[in-house]
Amino acid sequence: MTRVGGVLLAAMMWFGTICVASAAPGSALGPDAPAGASQRYEIAKRHYRKGEFALAAGEFKAALAMYPSAKLAFNWARSAERAGKIDDAIEAYRRYLQLAPKAKDRAEITNLIPILVERLRESYPEVAVISRPAGAKIYVDGSKAPLKAQTPTTIRLKPGAHTIRLVAAGHHALDRTVQVKEGTPGSVDAELVAVKKAPPPPKPEVKKETKPKGTSALTIAGWTAMGLGVAGLGLGGFYTAEVNSIADESADKRGDERAKAKEDFESAQTFAVVGYVAGGTLVVTGVVLLLLPDGEDSAVTIAPTPNGAVLSVKF
Repeated sequence: MTRVGGVLLAAMMWFGTICVASAAPGSALGPDAPAGASQRYEIAKRHYRKGEFALAAGEFKAALAMYPSAKLAFNWARSAERAGKIDDAIEAYRRYLQLAPKAKDRAEITNLIPILVERLRESYPEVAVISRPAGAKIYVDGSKAPLKAQTPTTIRLKPGAHTIRLVAAGHHALDRTVQVKEGTPGSVDAELVAVKKAPPPPKPEVKKETKPKGTSALTIAGWTAMGLGVAGLGLGGFYTAEVNSIADESADKRGDERAKAKEDFESAQTFAVVGYVAGGTLVVTGVVLLLLPDGEDSAVTIAPTPNGAVLSVKF
């Protein structure tokens, strides 16, 4: 409580004492006041003068229930305050402001109420609130708004049962009931359970398109070259035989026939050489092609044409 608040509270308490004591014994609350309310009022004054503030507060409250009066509300508030019943004093002051909306001391009472509220809160037992993980929001008794402080922290609660909810991001909310005892510190120590993350949805299976495998281009090209090479060698052998035959026959010929035989001999020799060279080259090429690894995209296609067919090789 601030120094100004303490001075204000002391001044109000002094004024309250005057209000209670200034009423002469046997004075009525008002012409319309019930007899029971007046009797309670007189009893309350006697208790107050004796310093029995708790008993006085009870009588003033009972009289107020019978007869709504700003004087009764004010005297109940002062008696409760001096008896240390701050919660009753706060209630009585609020009732006083309702019954006396134009009271001269309205501003003072309005300022006094929050001081008493803070004083009451400081009288409550401390409750330590700890959570794992730290930084959880704290909700007390179903409140929709969390407290300003987050875990770990210490709060004050009125004696009795309270529900404390702890909320942390990525974790399940946790509710704990704590029984707060007057004059005894309490504690709430909780471990929040993490929310399990849902596994990501399975990725759609993408089927890789597979091209139908045809005959390997290298294989076809290799065997083709081998075949052509063998044919070339065979052609070379054929013309070699022709060369030998022409050489044997030209020995008996004369004149033009001999010249013609010589010309045929030279042509056969040329074809034989070409056949051997081309055939040998194609055979070697075919062997090399058959030994090479096949490529994935290699293919051989045969497209018909008006004049025959076209062999297309892709590597």
